[in-house]
Amino acid sequence: MKLDYDEFAEFVCGKYGVSVDEAKTGCTFMELGIDSLSIYSMVDELEKKYSISIDTDDITDIYSLPRLYNYVQEKLS
Repeated sequence: MKLDYDEFAEFVCGKYGVSVDEAKTGCTFMELGIDSLSIYSMVDELEKKYSISIDTDDITDIYSLPRLYNYVQEKLS
């Protein structure tokens, strides 16, 4: 399954009140004001939406929207 990046970005950013344009620049979630608790919540929502499993050890490497998108896309491949 190929994810549409813009649709993915809107889903993630819409949940946390973050500008899609700002998130696409590669700013870290922390720079965007998304704390670690919110990241775990985001991961839970993505696991449900896309029926995937995200390893908690991998979460530290998923610190920006582009990295999160690539990670989820890889899980769906």
